[in-house]
Amino acid sequence: MGCASSSPGKAARLPPPGGGGGGSTQQTDEDGYNPLTQEEIHSRIQCSERALLFPLGKTGVTLRYAYLSQRGYYPDDLYKANQDAFKIVERFNGRDDQIFLGVFDGHGSDGHSCSYFVRDSIEAELKRQMAKYPNDFERAYRLAFETVNLRMHDQYFDDSMSGTTAITAFFTGTTFTVANIGDSRAMVGEKKGKRVIAYSLSIDQTPYRADERERVKAAGAVVMSCDQLEGVVPYHENWGVSLGEELDNGGDPPRVWAPGKSFPGCAFTRSIGDSVAESIGVYSEPELLRKELADGDQFLVLASDGVWEFLTNQSVADIITKFDDPLDGCRAVVAESYRLWLQYEVRTDDITMILAFVDRANGQSGREQPRSGSLSTLRHGSPDQMSAGLGVVGRAGGENRPVRRALSKEKKSQMSISSTSAEAEDLSDWVMETIPKTRAELARIKGAVKTNFLFQHLNEAQQQLVFDVMKRVEVSRGDVVIRQGDPGDWFYVVDSGEFSVWMSQNGKEHQILRYA
Repeated sequence: MGCASSSPGKAARLPPPGGGGGGSTQQTDEDGYNPLTQEEIHSRIQCSERALLFPLGKTGVTLRYAYLSQRGYYPDDLYKANQDAFKIVERFNGRDDQIFLGVFDGHGSDGHSCSYFVRDSIEAELKRQMAKYPNDFERAYRLAFETVNLRMHDQYFDDSMSGTTAITAFFTGTTFTVANIGDSRAMVGEKKGKRVIAYSLSIDQTPYRADERERVKAAGAVVMSCDQLEGVVPYHENWGVSLGEELDNGGDPPRVWAPGKSFPGCAFTRSIGDSVAESIGVYSEPELLRKELADGDQFLVLASDGVWEFLTNQSVADIITKFDDPLDGCRAVVAESYRLWLQYEVRTDDITMILAFVDRANGQSGREQPRSGSLSTLRHGSPDQMSAGLGVVGRAGGENRPVRRALSKEKKSQMSISSTSAEAEDLSDWVMETIPKTRAELARIKGAVKTNFLFQHLNEAQQQLVFDVMKRVEVSRGDVVIRQGDPGDWFYVVDSGEFSVWMSQNGKEHQILRYA
């Protein structure tokens, strides 16, 4: 039996994208900074050494796959464990045509323990359930996750406010079944003319979904954003969105709360673990979707939300189509996800993906099937729940809405201007000294802040008011601009030169950012 899975402490070293060896030279680009050297980035990566091949029995179809997981960068916790995990089991149950692929994204203080537990338990549990229900794979698949969830509650670690998502695919020949719990995601790229179109194989289980929102409310949950919970904005349920047509830049998503409490605050509606939230409907029952590989299907992606946070399904498909090697495709998607995290954040999430290209002998594959109506749902629930999801799964483009977990209250409090109020707010009564600037100076300032989230919610007039009061300050090498703990009365834009940011933690200083 072939098996690959994530394991802390092991990492395959990759050369940087574009070739060349790793080193200590820091990379930066015009869109932001990179606080880690290439060597530091490589030390956070665990990946396959090369593309791996798994023929799906005698079907004439081979999966050519690779995996890559990059530990997140948290400046206030530089050694935080990678809470993502993955599992790949070739020849499942000894069968030449069966393979299991899975990605698990932990959350909470014990999230790594939760994801590792599912990674290490799901194979044996699924085998037990398949032996118990040999003629009902869907039931066995579902019960495997639910049983692992129950077992997790009795482990040495605390899953009361921690848990993990799960996105898995189980192949038997050219038929595979996706199981989804939470907001990790699966999608397939299908050749349509000259372009590869992304089709969703899972629907993010978040309170944005009306069916999931009503389900947890029926179980006793309250669904509100953080601002609604604290009375900053009036209560509403206007969460209806066209999934995937745009990224969620609002930053204050609906969450699941216990009645009258300020916990658990889950931005998802299903999870393995999270025993406190389980009592209000956040449970571990997966949604299942079965599909036969079609002739046009080019590749399958399973990934944690570290990938989907700033990329739509179609964006990921467009990146992958530039590569023939699945490992190169993984590297490119993860690198772009990492870049976007640092463009909009001061940290990055853990980022994990499995990419499997579909190779066919003599150009043949499983039977051809039309895309429209071709996806068979095996979700357990009422007919209304089942039909609610069918309108989304299988649609082209970036069908699912990324959850901006980190772009909520913290950034809003720093901005003092939300995306909904910026246009209406009058800043004309500011009383500050106006510093004259040339057109060239204004152009430099605008270029320096164009990707900064603090300025993205300001209209042109508001931006001009801010630019008018900014002043140029020359500093010398070694000068301290601001110290940790000082009042943060100023917003600094570095025009040229080099600067470093150091943080004092447990009596030691750590360099968390360097920009040249």
